[in-house]
Amino acid sequence: MSPETQDGPLPHVRRIYYERDSLDWPATQNILTRLSHLPVVEIGHYKDVFNRPGQHFQTQKRSPALILAVERERLIYDASARIRSWGAGVPLYYNAPVRNCLFNCDYCFLQGMHSSGNVVLFVNTPDFMQEAAERAKRKRIVLSLSYMTDLLAFEPLVPISRQWIAFADRTDNLEIEIRTKSEFYGAIRTLSPSESTILSVSLSPAHVAAHYERGCASFAGRLFAVRQAVEAGWRVRLCFDPIVYVDGWEEKYERCVREVFTRLDPSRIEEVSFGVMRMAPDFLSRIRSVRSDSEILFYPFVTEEDGASRVATYPVELREHMRETMHESLRRHMPDDRIHFVHG
Repeated sequence: MSPETQDGPLPHVRRIYYERDSLDWPATQNILTRLSHLPVVEIGHYKDVFNRPGQHFQTQKRSPALILAVERERLIYDASARIRSWGAGVPLYYNAPVRNCLFNCDYCFLQGMHSSGNVVLFVNTPDFMQEAAERAKRKRIVLSLSYMTDLLAFEPLVPISRQWIAFADRTDNLEIEIRTKSEFYGAIRTLSPSESTILSVSLSPAHVAAHYERGCASFAGRLFAVRQAVEAGWRVRLCFDPIVYVDGWEEKYERCVREVFTRLDPSRIEEVSFGVMRMAPDFLSRIRSVRSDSEILFYPFVTEEDGASRVATYPVELREHMRETMHESLRRHMPDDRIHFVHG
């Protein structure tokens, strides 16, 4: 079996760095064995590589290094001010078992957050789980695992999603969300559907997926994978986010929604969220400074106050038109109480 067949997009990885302390964890040994064809470099701390000056995010994205590390700082973050698409009334958190993504969407905020395009994979999954369990002892929580990456894309190499699904099944008061633009549902297909796990699949029109979601699965590939998950009985949410202003966007998104609900039974979709393109203004500024290959990044966005934060987004008139147009498309297939607009 070729590396590409085994590990999805991981053949693009050019080398592995590993922290000395990470060698004590089984995940490190398993990954080094699986990727034994790659050069390996020992380091003291992942930030020695990930945070070093003079890096170029997009250059590294073409052939990133994989950095194996132990997370010693924050194992869980309060997400109530960042993630609003679900979990109303329930404490919402996220963690970062991986930093950076194997994909390279033009609009991704990670390229403004991180100076490095390399990927950090934290191998101490049990520590993350212990922290989540401690939080869940006090109250019911929802935990997003994929805020800093597309976690399911790593599953052919390291079964982090499978481990978390099993953990959520045996942990009271814990619900996890795994969001993806991949078509790697097959990596968890042998598992029984979990009532404690939500699979959130991000969908975009075929044109947007092909031109602005580089490395991700095609629209057709994602739709095929999510149909398999739905038919197997998984809890599924759909995310049309972000909606990108391109020529003919109304027709493109209308056709996308129509095709989705031609293939999927709306009654078996837990909910749908959607939102327009947006990000922190400083992230957008950094992204524009290092790449000029994507016209969607250079729209004349406006900056608005959003509570305690600021967001660069489309002008209010356009944003409201996009919101109303998409909502009207969705409500032809889903009831209003299962459709949520996300902004911020």
